[in-house]
Amino acid sequence: MKKKIILISFVYILLLTTLVSSIGVTPPRIIVDNMLKENLIEKSIKVIDIKENSKLSIQITGEGKDWIKIKEGNNVFVEDTEKEITFQIKIPKEIPNGNYKSKVQITNIPETEESKIGNTASVISGIMVKITLEVSDEEIIKYNIRRVEIPDIEVGMPLTVVMDIDNQGNVLAKPKKIELSIINEKTKEEIKKFTSKEFTSVEPFKIDQSITHFDIGLPEGLYFANVEIQTEEEIVEENELPFNIFPKGTLNSSAELIELKTQDNIENIAKITAIIKNTGKIEVSPEVVFEIYKDESLKEIIKTDSKYIQKNEEKEFESIYNIKEKGKYTIRAYAEFSNKKSNILETTFTSTHSEIPIQNIILIALVVLLGGYIGYGKIKTKRRTK
Repeated sequence: MKKKIILISFVYILLLTTLVSSIGVTPPRIIVDNMLKENLIEKSIKVIDIKENSKLSIQITGEGKDWIKIKEGNNVFVEDTEKEITFQIKIPKEIPNGNYKSKVQITNIPETEESKIGNTASVISGIMVKITLEVSDEEIIKYNIRRVEIPDIEVGMPLTVVMDIDNQGNVLAKPKKIELSIINEKTKEEIKKFTSKEFTSVEPFKIDQSITHFDIGLPEGLYFANVEIQTEEEIVEENELPFNIFPKGTLNSSAELIELKTQDNIENIAKITAIIKNTGKIEVSPEVVFEIYKDESLKEIIKTDSKYIQKNEEKEFESIYNIKEKGKYTIRAYAEFSNKKSNILETTFTSTHSEIPIQNIILIALVVLLGGYIGYGKIKTKRRTK
């Protein structure tokens, strides 16, 4: 009997070690207020103090588990000690209003020789993130304009007004109207005046850029612009924003793909990341093309959404590839912009295409071991009574 108690205690301790939290996460809680049904939003966390060259296994439980998807997939290979995880949340239209709670269990499994021989329970660590969603029918429009900029252009090109918007509401955000007055640099007199009501929108609960264009038809030279932006709650004024109009051919658009990466030794989902740098003299809005090959056979072509990149700036583009079979893959990537194509980079990864997370195998084995021992103990007891 004492041996049985000792074994049960030992197995319990092994199970408990899979939940010991030695990794960290920020923020530890996600709260989304006034979330509209059928609106897709993204919320991110950063997992820290991860073992290098390890795997994060992510499982969601609770009332909202079917509405929350993990952008990177449920099993993520990590080379560094930090990793950003993004949750994509969308509430079905038939769900009643109210508060819904979910839990996210993040387990860190180091890919070491020790774990491969079956002693994983001693090195597994994990942490819990709580997600609270308040589902509502009330539309809330609330956003702030953080910055306004007018890039230089060439003769004949439209003038672009770029606004950084912090959307704190639960619907798409964009200004109601912009009035643009162009001022002569020397005389300080107003040359032309324009109005626009057409803008790109910013997603709910995001900080992003909203852009509008004006066909101004002015010759080369230095100009200033007075911008009046009308939002739902206020009028934002920016005066004397300088911009240049250069002769045609002066500004060269150019972009370089400077980094392409993904994980290796992964299972079902590959997260692909590309970094594009604007190396030209004018702003660009590239999209990135990922060509996925297996054994020199093209399997899929993935195109990202375009992003606005200012001069000398870099931006990250991400995409997800759902793996259908194990083997070695090659990713070929390049950027497309202004009828041009950037340089091409390649990277490779290997997929094991496993369906069962390793920690599930460990737990199942421990439970089977415990059940077998208890069953064996019962048989011995019956024999003694006879």
